[in-house]
Amino acid sequence: MKSALSCAVKTSVLILGFLTAMPGNNLKAQETKASVSDSTKTAATLSDDDAKNLSPIEGKAIVYIVRTSPIGTLIRIGAECDGKGLGSTKPKQYIYAILEPGKRTFTSHTENKTSLDLTLEGGKIYYILQKVKMGIVTARIKLELMNESDGRKALMGCKLSSDNLHGGGE
Repeated sequence: MKSALSCAVKTSVLILGFLTAMPGNNLKAQETKASVSDSTKTAATLSDDDAKNLSPIEGKAIVYIVRTSPIGTLIRIGAECDGKGLGSTKPKQYIYAILEPGKRTFTSHTENKTSLDLTLEGGKIYYILQKVKMGIVTARIKLELMNESDGRKALMGCKLSSDNLHGGGE
């Protein structure tokens, strides 16, 4: 019995170590954080309430990326726009970005990589859901555009991630 428990503990430690080395987790978020300029970090320091209640900005698009699922509690899932890190989320967290209008590609990856192409318009707010499901080794991810009503509701049930990196624009 004791050796079975010991084996289970060792297996858990190995799996946890493997998960922390997977793309899209906290290591990826730390690498992404270093690649974003300090000028974009300053606007990312809004409080949760202020960030949730941003008003549309003429000539800019606001994009919220929301993770509502409780699946993958230990896994941070990073998000990028056109290859630039926006931050990462844990369950019940969100990040946001203020971006120039135009065609954009949003990506997230864990066990798989997913992308969502959007044409952003200035003065509009967009809500993207990081839809998380269990995978073989770690969580699987899919990005889905949400309508304003569902997006706002999802946003209100989440907290601002401490890894929000790109709130202030490009």
